[in-house]
Amino acid sequence: QKSTVYRVLQELLTNTNKHSQASIIVINFSHSGKSIVINYKDNGVGTELIKGNGLQNTVNRIHSINGSITFESEKEKGFKAIITI
Repeated sequence: QKSTVYRVLQELLTNTNKHSQASIIVINFSHSGKSIVINYKDNGVGTELIKGNGLQNTVNRIHSINGSITFESEKEKGFKAIITI
């Protein structure tokens, strides 16, 4: 699970670096009952959510460890991912 989460966060950071023009990235880890929740957020340019290979790989990886991941983004309002394991 640790390596899967590491790879997913690595992919999100890579996407932010390549596409978002963000100046701030926040990654927050918390507990919700028996689950771990990871909130990833940047202040970049945002995007229309199209699950290309990178985002689809993150979904597949998180599902492989029985977790879930959701994405939120709007033009000029940044990008957000919520991972629950």
